[in-house]
Amino acid sequence: MVHNPPLRIAALLAICAGALIAVPAPAADPNGPEVKAAIEKGVAYLAQNKRSGNGDGRHILAALAMAKGGADKNHPVIVSALAAIDKRTEGGTYRPERDHLYTAGLELMLLEAAGDPATNAEKMRPILGYVLAQQQSYGAWYYPTQAARNPGSYFGDTSITQYSVLGLWTAERAGLDLETRVWNRLAEWQVATKQKGGTFAYHPRRDGTGEIKDTMTAAGACNLLLSARYLHGASALDEARAEAEAAERAARDAKNALMKKYAALDRRLDSAAAEKERQAQAGGPVVPLSTILKTADGAIDALARGMQFVDGPHRLYLMYTVERLGALSGRRTIGDVDWYEVGSERLLRTQKPNGSWDGEGQAEVGTAFAVMFLARATAKALGERSLYGGGMLKGGRGLPDDLTQARFTGDEITFDRPTGELADLLSQLEDSRAADVPAAREAVLETVRLGDREALIGQTARLRRLVDDPRPEVRAVVAWALARGGGAEDVAAIFEMLAEDPDAGVVQEAHNALCVLSRLPRGPGIPLAMTPEREAALRRLEERDLPPTYVTNDRLRILPGGPFEGLPPGLEEEERAKAFHDWRAVATAAWSDWRDAVRPYEQRDFTPAPKRVGR
Repeated sequence: MVHNPPLRIAALLAICAGALIAVPAPAADPNGPEVKAAIEKGVAYLAQNKRSGNGDGRHILAALAMAKGGADKNHPVIVSALAAIDKRTEGGTYRPERDHLYTAGLELMLLEAAGDPATNAEKMRPILGYVLAQQQSYGAWYYPTQAARNPGSYFGDTSITQYSVLGLWTAERAGLDLETRVWNRLAEWQVATKQKGGTFAYHPRRDGTGEIKDTMTAAGACNLLLSARYLHGASALDEARAEAEAAERAARDAKNALMKKYAALDRRLDSAAAEKERQAQAGGPVVPLSTILKTADGAIDALARGMQFVDGPHRLYLMYTVERLGALSGRRTIGDVDWYEVGSERLLRTQKPNGSWDGEGQAEVGTAFAVMFLARATAKALGERSLYGGGMLKGGRGLPDDLTQARFTGDEITFDRPTGELADLLSQLEDSRAADVPAAREAVLETVRLGDREALIGQTARLRRLVDDPRPEVRAVVAWALARGGGAEDVAAIFEMLAEDPDAGVVQEAHNALCVLSRLPRGPGIPLAMTPEREAALRRLEERDLPPTYVTNDRLRILPGGPFEGLPPGLEEEERAKAFHDWRAVATAAWSDWRDAVRPYEQRDFTPAPKRVGR
């Protein structure tokens, strides 16, 4: 373990765990003015903070983020960082900085981002040689000094391995050759260190144990996807993904879908001779593409159950890792959560006036991670187009009913949305004769998302009058807005929406609103005792395909995130209605217990609780 964490980037890149926030997040466009302004402020902070950088790991990281964030490559901070690399590679021999492999990986990335393409390969070669020499016999990387002293005492460091692999990926894209066996040994180790539930540990042990962290689960998935690219080819990876998605769409039974998903993924080879040659290059049997992708998908599924961007240490480190994972996997969401929406909204809200972000021990490190997340640095390295188009209309949300009003320009879709002060926009929602409620609703949401929250607080009385509006789309936005502009006095109204509203979408928004107000991203725990009717509903929920982490002592303790979580697609309306009723019965009991626990003593319900039923 590294001591003195504030002094070393190795410690600043250490990892911790958490649980995925599943509340609504504002759509954010990586090319939009708000995000661009945040990136520019972050870059300006790094430029000011590292103006006298000494070439250490933090300096290299800051320069990389500045380059990814659009800074001029001739900026003094970037130039001095490249000069430090020149000095460490002088004479064709690499002299590692004190943060060894972390810095080496970052140096390779900085050379690609800001170096001279004509000389990059020459400068990269000694750094690459150092990284390759540090790959351990089991396929991963560890602290070089400790690994050299006691080679049999350790079994890899997922964080160090991640940054070493990023360096390898960069070098290979620059045209430097790597032996296939490097990637195959990495894939073997990463598959072997998968832990229960698809997770990965910071320092995995040979006995299969280790401290599981969400950051390392994301890093492990990235390592696997990169190894798949080089063992099986990007085109084979893309083809396998397309086949998997097609199989999933075609299959209704979850187990059959899983079997179909992976049955067709193994690489197709032209001949036995080609396979023999490939195995010779890999130093043994090549890890099948199906195995790599199944392990990576398991890690991504685990993230959906146990990752969050809000609470806990090293959240900005996690966000940059998830940015890479999203780009490498092509996923817009982790589970049901749009990772860029959630992350960018949080970053826009938490950026300090000086342009920095806190959360990684030293502001320059956290700011660098935040800038690269917002800039979608990995997607740019892959040459991919933005997943988000040019506006806040993800998934067609908020489009007018009459599409002749829309204007299509490249990736952008625009239309004449109601504009004006929040009070005027609410007036349009209040008007039952309004012709375009979805557009007015989106205008309210966007106004609040882009910073007019104080105005919202002043309008809560009007929002409360809309709780019983006959239009479900209006009631849903009321729940969303009360969670962000209301307070404790609004819990009763939102709870009533959860318990009595006939529309599943409104009930979902009410649940999410209570999650926001209670600061319980995954909702409250399910009571240990409920009425017989609710206990029966709970047993039916337990029959769903839910993560094992939701269960404690053979009882479902974590409330599914929505009425239909864990259900197969294609259910008849009658079955969906029953599922909705079951979820709401248990959710109402859980939130009722929470509400009673937090409200003033004199307002509590002292009705005796139901007796626990043995199982």
